[in-house]
Amino acid sequence: MTIQAASLIHRGYRSECRSMNPATGEGPELVALHNATDAAQAIRWIRHGLGTILYTVDPNEHDHLTRWMASDHAQAVAALTGGQPITITATFPGSHLEWTARPVLYLPLLPPPGKPVIRYTLLCAFTNRRSEFSE
Repeated sequence: MTIQAASLIHRGYRSECRSMNPATGEGPELVALHNATDAAQAIRWIRHGLGTILYTVDPNEHDHLTRWMASDHAQAVAALTGGQPITITATFPGSHLEWTARPVLYLPLLPPPGKPVIRYTLLCAFTNRRSEFSE
């Protein structure tokens, strides 16, 4: 049986948050990442991250980020859907955060030729949870 390569490839989006400290000269450090199946989900993750830090940035940047979260994020979804990566940044006293999202291709991990495919299931997937609570 031959598996078609095109059927194994799944399109998706990868969002990342990186932190930089200009005072110490440290390079970008990955803080968080999120894999999404559609562009809106990837941008939603970035908006959520921005929402948690929105009130800690300076007022000028606060207005810019608020505007992006309210309406400009729709342009980011369109760009991401069109295959273009997007970036938005937030600066704090002594720190700089950068969120990026880009389209990616996901490939499944396959065993070497001639080796069996190992399937993993959750250990609790087939347990009867009701029996644990009955007397």
